[in-house]
Amino acid sequence: DVEKARPYVNAIPPDKYSARYHNLLSMMAYHSMEDARALEESEKAIQLQKYNSMFYLRRGIMLASMNKNDSALACLRRAYNLESDDQLILEGMARQHLHNRQADSALFYIELLETINPDQVGIYYYRGVAYAIKRMWPELKECHEKYIQKGTADQFYTRRKEELAQYIESFEKLKK
Repeated sequence: DVEKARPYVNAIPPDKYSARYHNLLSMMAYHSMEDARALEESEKAIQLQKYNSMFYLRRGIMLASMNKNDSALACLRRAYNLESDDQLILEGMARQHLHNRQADSALFYIELLETINPDQVGIYYYRGVAYAIKRMWPELKECHEKYIQKGTADQFYTRRKEELAQYIESFEKLKK
């Protein structure tokens, strides 16, 4: 809750040389729907710690939510170049490529994510979406089934399960 956190954040002495301080301000602004300020503070954090992959990841997520997809992907690529084995970065890359309907690129990052953490249940969802984009229906159906079996611990399980089911339903209607 941003409003509950605000008094604590405001009590922190300003430190224009602290990347973490600017990152905190950026996240507060982002969650307060102050996009311009969020990006400004994010840029300050990155300028102070140019090799912090998490700052690029967070900026990429912010830009994606603002529908600045090319800029989001550029930030996510920078994060990936700095830390190519981080699960959050790989997931961010896969999600952004799926959003951009670049299924082959998404599948590349999904494979890397699976190599690092084969137990990550979101893999089946992301792979299913990629197969839906590519119109690979048997593979989509298989991912949906695996997600139903293994994905119940996913916090987005209900929504994601239904989304994959809708892709399958759309395909079934096309076959008729």
